[in-house]
Amino acid sequence: TPEDPSSKVIITDINDTVLENISQNIKLNEMESVASVAKLDFYRQFGNNYIPGGWIESEMKGMIEQPRKPVDVILAADIICQREDAIAAAKTIHDALVPPSEGRCGGVAYIVCADSGHRFGVEIFASECEGIGLDVK
Repeated sequence: TPEDPSSKVIITDINDTVLENISQNIKLNEMESVASVAKLDFYRQFGNNYIPGGWIESEMKGMIEQPRKPVDVILAADIICQREDAIAAAKTIHDALVPPSEGRCGGVAYIVCADSGHRFGVEIFASECEGIGLDVK
């Protein structure tokens, strides 16, 4: 529901111009109650944030870098362009998803990538996710 902050959509990118455009679209469509933007740099995540949990929102518009709570669902597309991106994306997904706990499943990530013939690094993405402890299906 719009009143429940846990049901809010967080739209992320690394590019400030993209984030500003998304922010303007959220305002234009009067969606502030259900959507927000956050700057996410895959290369600032550590792959071990289940304790204390969460991901790092990067500095944006004078706001300092800050930890954010893990999320239940991640939707991502075209996030890998090189081998290092696959490693960083796996760490980011690990940090950003709600971890499994006793009696509760963890979060779920749905990732769409081009094949390795079109994007370097895609071929190692699944093994990087598994190596960090994510269940890949």
